[in-house]
Amino acid sequence: MQPSPSTSRSIVSEAPQKAQADPKRPEPDAGQTKTLIADLGAINPGLAQKEDRAVRRSVNTCSDIKAGLPAEKVQHNARLRFSGGTAGSLTDEQARKIVEAVKGSFCH
Repeated sequence: MQPSPSTSRSIVSEAPQKAQADPKRPEPDAGQTKTLIADLGAINPGLAQKEDRAVRRSVNTCSDIKAGLPAEKVQHNARLRFSGGTAGSLTDEQARKIVEAVKGSFCH
């Protein structure tokens, strides 16, 4: 048995609405992404080679900041999150600069 047209309409109208952006997980817009990638590249060129990955990791770092984690924990997580691949091993100082780049570009 096929649903009547009125049944189809009610199913469509009950579809979930697009999720609202999570204020604790802000994402950079195009201009902010450009600034973020430039800042990350200045810290270590390998950090900026894969833009999508860099943005994802930066969004996660911002989530740590917005969650109110202690600065040392945010920096430690950023170091672990961004180390490896094209960036290689990162220092604590580079991790501190990454956190500052995230804050300065979109995570206010």
